[in-house]
Amino acid sequence: MSNKAFHIYNTIALHLLLAFNLLVLFAFGMEKSSIGFSVWVPITLSSVMRGIFYFVQFSRSNKA
Repeated sequence: MSNKAFHIYNTIALHLLLAFNLLVLFAFGMEKSSIGFSVWVPITLSSVMRGIFYFVQFSRSNKA
């Protein structure tokens, strides 16, 4: 996979993760219940995944 294609796919994945995280937080904000541990774990893990994607993208672009 070329660097340009990798960066495009990576950007799409980052935006999808961000959109789904915001959708989940918005949905729980509309409810009257609080956000429990079972919701924070996937949101936190997807944020960690976003950080890993950013790290991979920038470390890969420096080598090429």
